[in-house]
Amino acid sequence: MWREAVAESWESCDLLVLVALEEEFEELYQLFPDMEAVPDPEHGGSDFIFTIRGTDQPVRTVARLVGGMGIAEAQLAADRALTRWRPNLIVNIGIAASLHEDIKLGDVLIADQVDAYDANLKAVSSEESGWELQHRGAVFHGEHVLLQIVKQFRFTHRKQYEAWYNRGASLLDALVPKDKASELKSTGVVREHPTLHVGHLASGSVVGAATGFTTFLKSRDATIRVLEMEAAGMARAAVKRTQQVPWLIIRGVSDFGDERKSEMDATGVGSLRRLAMLNATQLMLSIVQSGVLKY
Repeated sequence: MWREAVAESWESCDLLVLVALEEEFEELYQLFPDMEAVPDPEHGGSDFIFTIRGTDQPVRTVARLVGGMGIAEAQLAADRALTRWRPNLIVNIGIAASLHEDIKLGDVLIADQVDAYDANLKAVSSEESGWELQHRGAVFHGEHVLLQIVKQFRFTHRKQYEAWYNRGASLLDALVPKDKASELKSTGVVREHPTLHVGHLASGSVVGAATGFTTFLKSRDATIRVLEMEAAGMARAAVKRTQQVPWLIIRGVSDFGDERKSEMDATGVGSLRRLAMLNATQLMLSIVQSGVLKY
């Protein structure tokens, strides 16, 4: 594994990892239990520092737990962490809902475009109700070079990719009850092994649990693949600076953003959420450990 204790505090880091929820952060913490907590004297709480063993050199990494859902909270946490640690790259890892039939539970998507669909709302006239909200949104595009690296990762670093691919199958067997896993596989809801996707992501303040909401999002962008609630905040914090910071968003899929959400979340006492987060976290570590990201 990639575990190494850190004895000293840093003034900057190579990699900043932003995680929204405690249940998501727990999976990262289990991989790096020797994280060193560094208190934030201005805002409270702590950041967590550790190193990831890269191919060429150790990667100095700081993890920040947002502690809640939503774009505003994510943007504030990201902005504070970016100012404090001055990283070369910021990555958001977490879970998301699939909005496309090709993306199954346990799959991972890296966003090449983020649509903050509920940004810049405007109240306009409506014959039915007198008024309605017009969603104008804001779009953030990923950095071309970073995206080329992750798109080609399965070919440029086949050994690391296959290790991640096979680890995902082992995690499915270990986390999801066998009868439920068999049912999910037979109905095409989950694959034996996870698949890496690169595509568009919708990010906003709404928890997706209705098919009609998915229809609305796809009316804005028919190529949107997943939905979550923090990525746009991190992307905005990364680019709205004097010196922009490169960013990546890596999301594991835990549900379908429709009426089945409660059922999926409850499966195996949250095992599908754990599977999604672990697949996303392990993919990030595989990419970092391979040395393709230069600091």
